[in-house]
Amino acid sequence: SSGINAEYGESMNIKDMPFKETFPEVEIIDLVLSEVEEICSLGTIYQIVEDFVVVKGSHYDQVLDLDSMVFDGKRKCVGYVFEVLGPVREPYYSIHFNTNSDIANLGLHLNQELFYSTNENYSRYVLVEKLRELEFSSRH
Repeated sequence: SSGINAEYGESMNIKDMPFKETFPEVEIIDLVLSEVEEICSLGTIYQIVEDFVVVKGSHYDQVLDLDSMVFDGKRKCVGYVFEVLGPVREPYYSIHFNTNSDIANLGLHLNQELFYSTNENYSRYVLVEKLRELEFSSRH
């Protein structure tokens, strides 16, 4: 399953996520995309809570799926989509890190824009139309 909450109006809440002990170790990827790779804005960092970064999505027609790679403005991979939160119309993405200092070492900060690659080797998408159908049917 995609991890997207199909209910409109339900707010994203990081403290509802599973306990820390259940999180697997995050593999650090040393990857910088070349200039020929197309990147698009994923959104901006909305919250940093312990070892999570929450990104408020900027695209509602394309929702990234779990394990898609996330890049900074210098095209360096900073992590993976760990969870997709909130309604389909306004997705939030969480990125899990091993420690809070990993976040600091990458220079990540509030309101920073993050990106994804359009290359299917780095990104997967949720079929938004299917999710909208599920949302509609769950409200009736």
